[in-house]
Amino acid sequence: MDFSQLIFWRILFFSIIFMLLGHFALKFISPQRRHKLFLLVISWVMLGTISMETLLIFFSVCIGAYVLCFLQTKHNILPPRLLLGLMIPLLLLPLFYYKYADFAINDVLGQDFDVIRNLIIPVGISFYTFQVIAFCIDTLMNKEPIPGFVNYMLFCSFFPQIVAGPIERKKDLLPQMENIQPGFLAANLKTGISYVLIGIYFKSVLADNLASYMVTNYDGESAVIIWINNVLFSLRIYFDFAGYGLSAWGLAKCFNIQLSMNFWSPYSATNISEFWRRWHITLTSWFRDYIYFPLKGSRTKRWWLNILIVFLISGVWHGAGWNFLIWGLLIGITMVIHRVFAKRGHKMPAFPAWLLTIITMIFIWMFFYVTNPAYLLQHVKSVFDLTHYHGSFPLPGIKTDAALGVIIALAILTIVLEAISLKRHNDPYRIFTHPVIIVTMVTLMFLAHAGEAPAFIYFAF
Repeated sequence: MDFSQLIFWRILFFSIIFMLLGHFALKFISPQRRHKLFLLVISWVMLGTISMETLLIFFSVCIGAYVLCFLQTKHNILPPRLLLGLMIPLLLLPLFYYKYADFAINDVLGQDFDVIRNLIIPVGISFYTFQVIAFCIDTLMNKEPIPGFVNYMLFCSFFPQIVAGPIERKKDLLPQMENIQPGFLAANLKTGISYVLIGIYFKSVLADNLASYMVTNYDGESAVIIWINNVLFSLRIYFDFAGYGLSAWGLAKCFNIQLSMNFWSPYSATNISEFWRRWHITLTSWFRDYIYFPLKGSRTKRWWLNILIVFLISGVWHGAGWNFLIWGLLIGITMVIHRVFAKRGHKMPAFPAWLLTIITMIFIWMFFYVTNPAYLLQHVKSVFDLTHYHGSFPLPGIKTDAALGVIIALAILTIVLEAISLKRHNDPYRIFTHPVIIVTMVTLMFLAHAGEAPAFIYFAF
């Protein structure tokens, strides 16, 4: 479900027409029930258009979890912790096979199994698997009643967020699915469409144009090019992923559903801990609640180890590769360092603290996008070797023109507006719903669209 592609909106348009026709044809079903069923059909059609394999794997994970939770709540087949100990590995099995089997068996264990090389990861599997696992834990450990099957499947498969989040919790999303308001409400449509446009602007004007200027598969000889790439990617990944999240939030609002906001202007954060509280919020809170807190969080002398474990797992969640492990470890180390300084009462002035946070993240993002181990090692060597800071402009292999300056200026302006909006409205994106800004963004979508757009980055996870 790529909101920046015309094909998505064509499918959605015809699905809504089908929904409206069904409204008159299925009078024997209540309006709320019809609304739920049509949303399910739209969601499954969207997944099926990606591939039937994607749809079947989704069904196997979600329905398998529901059956086991149903049997447990009705017949108490096993102690909850034991059942979860059996269920969670089973639910993770498809994710492990498609995402990690190649790396674990061929790279870590040094085997040579061609059959598992370059497997295509089913779209959304990392997101809905974690959402289903959280549902199972909450239901079984808290001895909560099992919801109806239609409500549960809609909770799992709601099309705006199934592919790349947010990773919703049972207590937040399921009651909305159970009591969903049928039809379309003018106020929700107005708000929702505004956020969809903001998200598409983030993606098509900012993220995709920034991506077009990056030097791909760079060997890492020039530290200057490395830092330019790092800056471009740091901005790109935010506007790409936040763009998806904002569009998903807006689209859900059009269907009278309130999703969690997955980003909260992270690049205006003044320390690394605050940055990660604002970045991919639903994943961060998932790790906090289901891994960090069960490890006793900060209530133990080994709190620092708990932080490292959480971010190492976060690195693994993002991808199968040594670079992702190092990426997670570096974030964990910076979090521990910040916590130590904070515990001792040290606090930097706001601007130097913000600048340090930004520079740190620009460096760490390098370990996310450079997946080739040899290139990554050369990048690290070059960054810390002053002899690699050379070369005259224009640098060989990198495009530098006025358009790049305009895109970077727009990206910086957007982040500044987020900070202003956060201070004024306690919402970093409210300011972008102003009619003048909406018209400006739509105009820029036509004037500065990147052309052939890459898929959202997090579709690969």
